[in-house]
Amino acid sequence: MLPNESQWISSTIKGCFPDKKMSILNVGSSTLEFRTVLQPYVNDVIFKPLTSSGFSVTHLDMKQDEGVDIVGDLTNTEFRDSLRSKKYDIILCANLLEHLENPKNLCNLLYELVDTNGYILITVPYIYPYHEDPLDTLFRPKPSEIKELFPDSMKIIAEGIVKENFGLLNEPERLFKNVLKSILFFLKPKRWTKHIKDAKIVLSVYQASCILLQRVED
Repeated sequence: MLPNESQWISSTIKGCFPDKKMSILNVGSSTLEFRTVLQPYVNDVIFKPLTSSGFSVTHLDMKQDEGVDIVGDLTNTEFRDSLRSKKYDIILCANLLEHLENPKNLCNLLYELVDTNGYILITVPYIYPYHEDPLDTLFRPKPSEIKELFPDSMKIIAEGIVKENFGLLNEPERLFKNVLKSILFFLKPKRWTKHIKDAKIVLSVYQASCILLQRVED
């Protein structure tokens, strides 16, 4: 997650629900170490202010580790039903769709979890280098393209492309690795273009697509 992306998530939730104390399910949350050490702004900017103002946050991931409140697979029907019974107001899914072969499948599962008038907040890299975790499909959608992954009964509440103040040129080690892998394309010719897709990834600052959707009556 990018620092300015975390600011968008926090300000959008607090701005859209200033007088409400809502429950949030953070899908693909990763670990406490990730949120507090590797990317500390995730906790400092998003979750710490929200919980201190009365929001409840539940972190969900497939791997069991410190800071993961619920461990499970959303493709499992029984597990998904158990989540629905808890009735979360907002489902947050940040930087996960680009790591899936079929992101629409996950969007369908998220849609099943949210009741009418509930919300789904999605963020995905828009301009960002290839990064395996363990897979990167290079899915780099605009907010409107994220909306297309959901049924028509999802209404756009807020959307935007968030720009960071740095990019690949500011990360020389990562830039060198991407250039090297591109030069050595003959090792894995089907994948080499993923490391530097085009000039804008090198020359532009990092950007993320962000959108807040509400499920209205079908």
